[in-house]
Parts: sequence; C-alpha cells; structure tokens
Amino acid sequence: MAQQVAVATAELQAIQQNGTRPSTVRIRDEFFYAKKGRRPSISSILAPRGVNSQIYLLLLFEAQCRKRTGIAGPSSIPLFPEDPEDVSWDKIVVSQAKDNSHGKSRTTARQNKIRQIKSAFQRLHQENLVRVSDASAGKPSIVTPLHEAGVLARGGAYEYTISNGSKGSVGLPVSFFTKGWIYCLTPSEVHLYLALLHLQRRNSSTHWESGIFCAGNGRSQDYGISRDVYESHLMLSRFKLITKIQNPIRHDDGKVRAYAAMQERGIPLPAHRFRVNPPTAFMGEAAERVASGIRQELRQRSRTEALVNENF
Repeated sequence: MAQQVAVATAELQAIQQNGTRPSTVRIRDEFFYAKKGRRPSISSILAPRGVNSQIYLLLLFEAQCRKRTGIAGPSSIPLFPEDPEDVSWDKIVVSQAKDNSHGKSRTTARQNKIRQIKSAFQRLHQENLVRVSDASAGKPSIVTPLHEAGVLARGGAYEYTISNGSKGSVGLPVSFFTKGWIYCLTPSEVHLYLALLHLQRRNSSTHWESGIFCAGNGRSQDYGISRDVYESHLMLSRFKLITKIQNPIRHDDGKVRAYAAMQERGIPLPAHRFRVNPPTAFMGEAAERVASGIRQELRQRSRTEALVNENF
C-alpha cells in the first residue's frame, strides 16, 4: 500500500502544480452537515474499507485545481485512459484490494481495485454526487462531479460549481491531498475531522479558549456520526491534527473516572473537548505521522491491558 500512496501522491502533486494551485480545497457543508432534514451526503457513501468518500473528495480537488470559478464540468481524469501513461483513477485512488488466488475466478489486486473503483462510482451516481458517461467508440468514460448535497432539482442533479469563499463551506489544506493524508486517514477519521472543522467555524470565538465538542444527539442528527465514527478522535489526536483538551474527570484514554458513581447519581458525563490544530498540521508526510501515531496507540493499549491483567 505504501507504493500506491507514493505513486498517487506524486500524481496529485503534479495535478496541483500544473493547475490553479489552490492552497485550500473547499467542501460545502451539505456534504457532512444535515440541512433541511436531509442527512449529510457522506453518511450515505461511507464505507469503512471503501473508497467512495476518497474518490468524491479527489473529484473536488481535481475540479478546484482545474478551474477557479463557475461550473466545474467533466473531470479531466478518465476512468480508463487511452494512453496507459496518462493519469487515471486507477493511479490516484489508493485501495486495500488484494490478489484473490482462491476459487475458480482468480483476480489480481489491480483487477479488484478497478472493480472497487467502478463500484464506488456507481454508488456515487446513485447518491447523485457524480454523473458517469458510458464509454463509446473506443473513448474512455468521463466523470462529472455534482453538488455536495446530492439533491435532485427538477428531475436532475445540481451541477457542481467551484465554491467561492468560505461561507457555507470548510477548507481542507491542499496538503491534505498532496502529502497523502487523504489516503492514510480512514473514511471515519475524515468524516469526523470535517465535522470538527465545521464546529470550529461555527464557534470561532470559543474554539481556542474552551474548545469545541461533538456529542449526544447533535453528533448523530447534525453530522450523521455514529459512536464508532466518533471514536476516531483518538487517532486524529495521535496524528496531531486535533488537540484533545485535558479534563481532570477523564483518564488520558478518555474514559471517565468514577464512571459508575456518576451514573448512579445521575451526573451528566462531560463531553470531550477539542481544538482543531492549524492547517500546518498537514504539512508533514502523512504516512510517517500515521505510522508513528498507530505505534503510540498500540503501546498505550498494551500498557492498559497489562495494568488490567495485573489488577484483576
């Protein structure tokens, strides 16, 4: 997978350098925040080991590297290029697909990856997030991104237009793409990070003082974030993308001290509070930082398990 990340990241760097060179890629709120009773689009396409959200964010990155304003139109990246040396979705998508050497139908990792990419585009099409033209006369299929909300208007989906300004959107530093973070973070981690960016924007006056929180019904109703997705804050903190504000009522791993006593007395549990670190947090190479963070987390879990075994 490391080789995939290196190749894909190099392709993204070339796309950015040869295009409009945006410093920030803007994502409209509708992609991750519920509006007008409609669930966030990311909730409909999220797959723990899938590439659905990865591909859609890559589409927005490519569109904003290609145009500064207006309707984005078809992506310049075909599903299957006429020239194998050209950039393609096969090159810029990173997948965990593996060789399948069992059974009657044996397939390579690349064949399974292409199958996964096709399935992802089909899913995005079903959610009105992309339009895919059928290949004909030997020409490759063309993909057109649609509006982040994925809503229908008069029988058709809204065209994707380049977001102009920060109103109604959050910004991912371009290094999120060009340093490989889009590949090294899980879909759940990306989902939660976008929600925290939104909360930071909505609570800018208190963000640096007391932090922001994403808890209770608001977490699921506003952002479509399940408890499992919310637990991604542990790794986002390890990767130094967010800072978890220390709370004397909680242990370092986030568990509440005297949990049973607080539950018995009916005392509300304190919410985790976070600060979103500055965009420079993405400047380092993702693969190195993520690997280091995972090692730290595994060591912490080993120590916790040893303490439990020692005392119980």
